Amino acid sequence: MHFVWESRLVGDSMLAADDGCRICVVDPGRHNFDGGPDFFNARVMIDDRLWAGDVEIHVRASDWYRHGHDRDRSYGGVILHVVAIADAEARCYDGRVVRQVVMCCNSDFRRDYNSLMSTSGGVLRCGGFLPSIGSLDVVSWMGRMGMERLGDKCELVMELLNRFHGDWQETAYVLTARALGFGLNGEPMMRLAGAAPLGMLLKHGDSVEAVEALLLGQAGFLTGADVTRPYTALLDREYRFYRSKFNLRPMENGGWKRSRVRPGGGPERRVAVLASMVAGGFNIVGEIVDAGCDVEALGRIFDVELSAYWQGHYSLDDDAEVRVPGLGYESVKSLIINVAVPLLVGRGRAHNEPELEERAVSILESLPAENNRVVRMYRGAGLSCPDAFTSQAMLRLNSAYCGRGNCIGCGLGRSILSRSARIPM
Repeated sequence: MHFVWESRLVGDSMLAADDGCRICVVDPGRHNFDGGPDFFNARVMIDDRLWAGDVEIHVRASDWYRHGHDRDRSYGGVILHVVAIADAEARCYDGRVVRQVVMCCNSDFRRDYNSLMSTSGGVLRCGGFLPSIGSLDVVSWMGRMGMERLGDKCELVMELLNRFHGDWQETAYVLTARALGFGLNGEPMMRLAGAAPLGMLLKHGDSVEAVEALLLGQAGFLTGADVTRPYTALLDREYRFYRSKFNLRPMENGGWKRSRVRPGGGPERRVAVLASMVAGGFNIVGEIVDAGCDVEALGRIFDVELSAYWQGHYSLDDDAEVRVPGLGYESVKSLIINVAVPLLVGRGRAHNEPELEERAVSILESLPAENNRVVRMYRGAGLSCPDAFTSQAMLRLNSAYCGRGNCIGCGLGRSILSRSARIPM
């Protein structure tokens, strides 16, 4: 009943007060989750007069007395008592009779509402309903989810930009490091970028070995490493020199994760990729802006060639029997989505250049959809996912609504319930 009232699923034909007055909901009010009436500051037309005040909702009108509202002064501002069963009249503490209206919810609505709200966790609650939702409703809501996802990413960009006092390259460096963690090691990579700032690395950017030594050393990977290996010994000597020069302290308890990570995607190799991106200079923001909507040009920014050592090793200690390639297509696509696109949106908003945000959306729409657990779940339920913009929208939908069981806050859930309520708007 709260949902029906708040969502304005009641029409004029459904609301007639017990004294014969016609009721028209102008504003259902603000839902109150604390003590007091259910909705504050509602506005309703009663016949030809506008009333403003509180609304209380009960299944049975007699619940007014069972809950003690007749003795509670905080209910003195109630202008309308909405009930399913009118088995009593409601009176305030001062004896005033509260106007009362019966609001019925049909059986289809009750069934669908209970289905959405009672399904166990881990299940897409609306899965059985999705094929019946109108395509315009789906497109509209997924478009909103996609833009909200972009907004979330932009917030991180602006937060980093503020932290680095407007330095776009340092912002891009930290964002790139985080993205190279590919979720599992995203936070450790971000902390590493803080422990090894871009400005320090660029002072030695003409030597990839020096950049690797600084990054791997600060990550803690050189602590206790096997220095009988020539390349490891070289990196260790380099790092010891820079550690003394800059008074560096390596990360402790970095939180690096190796389980469920393929050998070619281990944290040391991801750090080596970051080193290759930095060595020789780092002007990724300008390169992204210059690339326009050319996805292949954006891909070349991130498709760097690793140094000779890492082409034959999985880590500092593990040799590879065959040549190990750098980042694959899916990884490069992920970097476009999680680095290039957020930077374009952030730069567009910071410099009031909306065309950059439009370009970001265009890039996502030209990229194939991501293939992950969340996308597969929605596809299995019947939602189409033609591009990366939609797959990003699905991630937002899952994190903000489905994963929290917030079906009644979701546009798709509301579309299902609005249709099944069959109450004139």
